This record gives sequence, C-alpha cells and structure tokens, in this order.
Amino acid sequence: MNVRRPGMMLVLLGSLAILLALWSVHEARVQKEDMERTMQAEVAVVARSLVPALAAASSSARELKELVGWKLMDNARLLGRLEQEAPMSGAQLESVGEQNGLDVIVILDGRCRILKESGEPGRLDMSQALLMEVCAGHVQEFVFDWPEEGGHGLVAVAVANPGGGAVVVGTEASVAFAFAGRLGVSNLLQATAGTGNVLYLSFLDGSDGSRTEASWDGGPVPPEAVQHLRDRPVFEVEVPVEGSAGSGGVLRVGLDEAPLARATTGAARRTALVSLAMAALVLATAALALVIRARSAERVENLQRLGDLEKQRGRSERLASAGALSAGVAHEIRNPLNAISIAAQRIRRQKQDEDVCHRFANTIMSEVAHMEEILKGFLDLARPTRGEKETVELVSLAVDVLRLLEGEGAERGISLKLEHSEQLIEVHGDRACLRRAMVNMIRNAIQVSPSDSAVNIVLTALGDRVRITVRDRGHGMKGDVRERAFDPFFTTRAEGSGLGLPLVRRVSEEHGGWAQLLDREGGGVDAMMEISRGTV
Repeated sequence: MNVRRPGMMLVLLGSLAILLALWSVHEARVQKEDMERTMQAEVAVVARSLVPALAAASSSARELKELVGWKLMDNARLLGRLEQEAPMSGAQLESVGEQNGLDVIVILDGRCRILKESGEPGRLDMSQALLMEVCAGHVQEFVFDWPEEGGHGLVAVAVANPGGGAVVVGTEASVAFAFAGRLGVSNLLQATAGTGNVLYLSFLDGSDGSRTEASWDGGPVPPEAVQHLRDRPVFEVEVPVEGSAGSGGVLRVGLDEAPLARATTGAARRTALVSLAMAALVLATAALALVIRARSAERVENLQRLGDLEKQRGRSERLASAGALSAGVAHEIRNPLNAISIAAQRIRRQKQDEDVCHRFANTIMSEVAHMEEILKGFLDLARPTRGEKETVELVSLAVDVLRLLEGEGAERGISLKLEHSEQLIEVHGDRACLRRAMVNMIRNAIQVSPSDSAVNIVLTALGDRVRITVRDRGHGMKGDVRERAFDPFFTTRAEGSGLGLPLVRRVSEEHGGWAQLLDREGGGVDAMMEISRGTV
C-alpha cells in the first residue's frame, strides 16, 4: 500500500490536471460564445429601438419637404391669378412677400425674362432648362434643388402662369432645416453613438442614396466593415430598415470588441493556471477557486451590462416615440392647412359676396382652433413632468375642474355630478398633471353623452390607492376601439385629436397606477384611472 500510494497520487493528480485543463478550455469557449451572444443581443437592442425611429424620422423629413413645396406652389398659383386679374407693382410684391414669409418673388414672361421682382432673385439659378419649359407652358411646375443641409440658401418653386410666363417664389431654408434637424436621422444617430459599447452608426437611406453617420469621438466612419477603427477593435452588424413608399435603407452598427478580447485573454490566463496545477494538487485547487471566482465576477458584470442595455433601450424607444409623434402631428395638421388654404382662396375670389366670405372665414377660424387643439394635446403629451410632487386634495381639485367644464356641459344639456367616498382624499403627486388628466376624462364623457343626461365623477379611496371614475351615458365602445383608445392620435370623432386618453395613461403610470375603459351594461363607458397615494 505504501508503494502504491505515491503512484495513485500521481495518477489522481494527473487525472485532475487533465480534467482541469479540459474544463478550462471548455470554459474559455463557453465564455467567448456568451460574450458573442451578449454583443449580438446589444446589436439587436440598438437596432430594434433605432429602426422605427429612423423610419419615422426619415418619413417626417420627407413630409416636411413636401409640405413646404406644396405651400410655396399654392402661393405661386395665387400670385399668378392675382397678377392676371390686376397687375401688381414692385411695392405690392414686397408687401405680399412680407405677409406670406416669401423672401423672393419673380414674375417671368414666356421667354423667362424678369418682368417684376422682389427680394434677391440673383440667389436662384434662373437659367435651368426645366424653368424655361415652365415659362413656355410645356411644364406646369418646377421645384428648385434644396440647398445642402446646414447651408444658406432658398427653397424655391416655379409655377406656370395661366396667361403665359411663370411665377417663382422662394423662402429661406434655414427654418425648415432647423426643424428637420430636430427630427432627423443625424440627431438619432448622434444621440446613440458612444452609449454602451456602440462605437459608430451609419444609415444608408434607400430613397435617395444619402448616408448619415455618427461615431463615439466625432470622427469619420469607414464606408465598409473594418476590424479596427482608430485602435479600437470593431464588431459590426448590418440591419435592414423597412419604411413606407420605398423609404427603407441599411443601418450599420459598430460595437467595441474589447470585451470579447478581454474574455479571450482571461481564458488563456486560466489555462496557464491549470498548467501550474499539474505540479501539485494544492495549486490545482487554488487555480480552480480563482477560476470559479473570476467566472462569478464576470456573470455579475454581464448582468450589470444587461441592465445598462435595458436603460439604453428605454432612451432609444423614447427617441422613436418622439419621431413617430412628430410625424403624426405633421400628418394631422396637413388637412386643416389644406382647408384653410382653400377657404382663403375662395374668399379672395368671392370678396364681393359677404355671406360667402363670412362662411369661409368661419371655416378658417374652426380649422385654426382644431390645429391649436392638436398642438396643445401634443405639447401636453410630450411635456415631461416637473418631478415636483406635493400633497394634492383630489375632492377640491375635482370641484375646480367641474367649475371649468360646467359651461361646456350646460351647452349640451349635460349635468356634472361629483361623488366621493371621503371628505378629504389626499395623494402625493403632480397637481398640474392630475388636473389635465381629469379635464380630458370629463371632457371626453361630455362629448359622447346625449343631451339631458348626466356625467358622474366618482372618487374612491382604496387604502394606499385612489380610483377616479368618470361615467358617461354614451353608446359604449366596441372591443377593437377600446383596445386602441389609448394610442396617440387614435380617435373616432372628426373633431377629436386622439391625444387626451394617452395623456391620462401617462399621468396614471407616472403616479404608480393604470388607466382603462370598461363598458357598462345598459350603455355608457366607465373611464377609470387608479393611482398610488404616495407619501402624503
């Protein structure tokens, strides 16, 4: 036994060393695969949050250009008709330009010779072939090339004159570029580059072939995939971006590959430790303990990195929501603008008929009020909370809201009734936000309730929570309508903006609660918002 014992120890030591070596190699491979999966997940998070934002921002920029071009052409056609009816002087052209925000107005004859002008027409290339076609009446309209973004130039159009020649109008592009920059692709990419492990982003717009780039240090981005960029190892992935009407493209995401290199170096270090373990069982055991400890620390680091990824995803989703909301506002405002333009033209043509002018003036006032409602709802929804909470007494707050809205209810023959389970119901929250949410809930109920009915507002204390219920006497909601009622810009009423209920949901969630709609038997809907009392 004494002779065999050293041999057995050597066998056991050798076996243990081999097992530890195999385990170390396997562990290094597993760790490398885990890191690659983590980086793939990071790319997926960045792409999933940026792709809808890119599509929305790109669409908003195109809609902005279309809206500016449409407005300029409308002004040019109107000037052409006015010039045909009663030729204007240079001073009148200057006055019209100031009133309509036009920096350049040029009246051309059939050979594109300048008859009248205001502003600085020399800033435009008046020798373009298509402009000659417009003057000759062969082409009805022409849009000058937009200046490069960030440059100083004019956005201009030319429209054929019914009596021959053409009208050219233009305005400074700086305002349009400033708005497009806030919504644009460049802003989204710059906000994301340098966060987490993202080194650079490059978006190739499929609609016009333009490329927008952003890097962590503000430097250039390579046109093709590379393994190193300015001494930083790169892990790159391309993601397709699908948009509407051929507005897609390709998004390239470059990540810092240094974490993967560190993982490989760590695996090699552990293999060296296992080699030393072959000399003695004690060293092998110590090496194993070190490896296990290192593995645990790396798992904690991975968990922290995943938490950072979730935070980054939240920021990117907020950018996507902003782009989508901005695109929705541009779409919602287009129809009122079109109605206002048509009404203004009819007033111009029917200026001798006071009844017609009065009717179309009312149309303009109504559409302006509609746009003001849309913009106010959008600003309320987009406005961040002040973060300043205080003790709010909901019963007195509801009484103030009812005083504000009782006139609207009286006009429709609707009475407003308040019920509350306690005389004082206090919460810790944002008074202004809670008031806006209450106004939207009650106003919606007034608008859907029939005449000679009542809207009930019920405040119920539920321990550490409070429920606000607004009961209307309308026809109820279908299931599909109820599911989409809290989506921004969704509405079943022609005069609605679709922003009231999304604001209610946001306020309830910011106060630790929820909002929902329930149909009642016999007709009507209960709009409910439940919030936490907080620390009163």
